[in-house]
Amino acid sequence: MTEAINGSLLTSTDPNVLNWTHGAADASSGDYWLSGNGAATSGTEEITFTFSSPVTVGTIYIWNYHRDNTNWDDRALGSFDMEFTFDGGGTNTITGFQLSDIRTATLGEFIPTEALGFAAQNNVTSIKLTNLQNLHQVYGSGAPDSDSDYLGVGEIRFDTATIPEPATGVFAAFALSLGLLRRRR
Repeated sequence: MTEAINGSLLTSTDPNVLNWTHGAADASSGDYWLSGNGAATSGTEEITFTFSSPVTVGTIYIWNYHRDNTNWDDRALGSFDMEFTFDGGGTNTITGFQLSDIRTATLGEFIPTEALGFAAQNNVTSIKLTNLQNLHQVYGSGAPDSDSDYLGVGEIRFDTATIPEPATGVFAAFALSLGLLRRRR
């Protein structure tokens, strides 16, 4: 899964992630994540992201799978659900995320990001993408040489904000109260 978070082939360092693109990769590059054969039809493939500390997340950015020397874009991620695991336990699942059909793109083009927003989830420690389907499953047959038994993605990022430790909030409240007491005198 490291191929989908390594930044390889991302073409911009613009502060606005929506201006970034992902280059098309060749078969041996390792610049994208690709499941094993049969994963698209098995329904058991999952992608899990674990955060080092709890975060708030409200957007997922995806640069889809795109090969520069084939017509295999049917493999690109078409739809998924997201399961959030929270600090202290508990989960929440949001279903029905669907990506655009990129199969009409000219081979060799850069793939723009797709930003999919959702209600902010707080204290998230991990996100699991489940119920993965490729473009062939979501939109029907594409290129004649397609191989629709795989799932692929170029890069995935999340818009996250780290949640401060509880002690940080207590200290900030304490410092603020000292400032207010000092002001009164």
